[in-house]
Amino acid sequence: MKKILLSLLILAGINVQAQDAQEFTDGKYKFVKTSENTAEITGFATGTTEATIVIPSTANDGKTTYNVTSIGNRAFSASYSGGATEVTIPSSVKRIGNQAFFGSTSKFFLKTLNLSEGLEYIGESAFYGNGIEHLTIPASVDTIAKSAFLYSPNLQTINFNEGLKYIGKGAFTSGTFAYDTNKVLKKVTLPSTVEYIGDEAFLNNAALESINLPKALTSLGECVIGGTVVKDLTIDSGCENFVRVGDVVYNKEKTILFIAPIKGITKLAVEPGTLVINGGTFWNSDIEEVTLPDGLLGIGYGAFEKSQLHSINFPKSLIFIDEQVFAQTKLTEVTLPENVPYINDAQFYGCKLLTKVVMPSCVKQIYNRAFRDCNALKNIVCLSSVAPEIMDMYEEYDHPFYNFTPSVLTITVPKGATDAYKSAGYDNYMKIVEGDKGTILPLSITPENGSKLYAQGNLMEYTLTFDRNVTLLDATPDIHIRKGTNYSVSQIYAEGGWTVKVDGNNVVIRGLGTNGDTTATFDSEAETNYHLIIPEGLLTNDLGERSEWLDITYIGSDKVNAIRDISTETENQDTPAYNIAGQRVTPDTKGIVIQNGKKRLNR
Repeated sequence: MKKILLSLLILAGINVQAQDAQEFTDGKYKFVKTSENTAEITGFATGTTEATIVIPSTANDGKTTYNVTSIGNRAFSASYSGGATEVTIPSSVKRIGNQAFFGSTSKFFLKTLNLSEGLEYIGESAFYGNGIEHLTIPASVDTIAKSAFLYSPNLQTINFNEGLKYIGKGAFTSGTFAYDTNKVLKKVTLPSTVEYIGDEAFLNNAALESINLPKALTSLGECVIGGTVVKDLTIDSGCENFVRVGDVVYNKEKTILFIAPIKGITKLAVEPGTLVINGGTFWNSDIEEVTLPDGLLGIGYGAFEKSQLHSINFPKSLIFIDEQVFAQTKLTEVTLPENVPYINDAQFYGCKLLTKVVMPSCVKQIYNRAFRDCNALKNIVCLSSVAPEIMDMYEEYDHPFYNFTPSVLTITVPKGATDAYKSAGYDNYMKIVEGDKGTILPLSITPENGSKLYAQGNLMEYTLTFDRNVTLLDATPDIHIRKGTNYSVSQIYAEGGWTVKVDGNNVVIRGLGTNGDTTATFDSEAETNYHLIIPEGLLTNDLGERSEWLDITYIGSDKVNAIRDISTETENQDTPAYNIAGQRVTPDTKGIVIQNGKKRLNR
């Protein structure tokens, strides 16, 4: 046993020595061996700093000469090296590591950068915080990673070469404050080989007027030219994935509005069939009036932030609006969409002209800074008897109604809802006033909210009972079952549409099968939520009150359908029969048959 232990200790010692032997210095720089004939430079040797760094192409450990093929992560970060003003990298180097020359956003040390052919990869934040004025990217470079040249306020020209494929998120973002925003870079010409442009790639280059979308481009991020003054936006000939419609750019299917000139467009009717407006599309733009099409589902982060927008419509199909979408715009009055349940972070932050907001009963949560610094806001009308939840915040100044007081802001709520809004803390920021009418909510729902579904064959039939008789206002309601979340685009469809039948104070809602005369069914996945969404204003009562937006949640399971759902009784042979796929079959077809809205098992 002792011999075995001794052997292990000896081996451990050998391994430690071997690891130590991988690192060496030439007296000026430190290196680590990466193969039998290559090494990575990892920084200055102890106590060494120089304003001019010339990376050696080779390094010798006293026995062997190695080719220097990479620069290590944080190797010459300003916090280690004191901040170089000029860097030259030889052709032997193929890879520059993350934060390799990480600089400073207060001093911008690095002024001159000489890159050589042979370089292939520029790492994340490799030259973050620099003072470079003119930059040439060698043709051998195929990847510029995330934030590689973030904070380059003095950058006047970028010379890209054919061969570049990937420009990462924020690769050339130019700061967020006036002192570090680039005001000299006016034109960017991207090579035809670029396939990927990440989010915010050229964000806040305040003088940028011209940019092109390359021929090979397949992926375009959000806010790519937000905060610029781009008016010359072109698509290279041969680009198959993006199309220009008027002045703006969509994907080839015209389902996503991807990017638009920041200057020169004041009015826009978004193309029919568009599903999403990409984040940052009109950030800091001249856009004033926008018409959104029916069918639009979502608007991305900061899409209209800091623009001149004062007029926009919201189709009932809209289910998601991301953070900061309307921040610092010129909106004066807003009636929020009828199917968007959340007011996201800073959504109307800094809208100085906003005076009135109407919140439909679908609004369930309000996030941080949603209405902060909306100094002119005087009136909010909330149509829900249940106060929207004010989401948790780190600091009081992140409250959506920070700095508002009851003497300045008034909220009008449904009759009888005052206590609910006081309990939620609204009275600390605004005066609560009740309207002359309440709203309608069901006393009971069958199947009840929170019920478990079966794995297969769940009937799309729901019964709502109210405290008094109701009348139907919409014979063709826009009802949905959303899978996962209450704003998910993944839906369970009733192929034959939805019907609503009212009998006094009872309401039966049915999703119909393909032929319109059977109740549709759907299958569920275990532990997945399914949200039955019933729109606001579907019903009214004799008091003139209207029903609220309802989100009734059911939970998927792997439970087998109960025997009560499968009948062996014989139906009239003249009554149409269907299989579980909704296809018409003969009543005696073997298997599960749906007839008169009932299931039976033919053996």
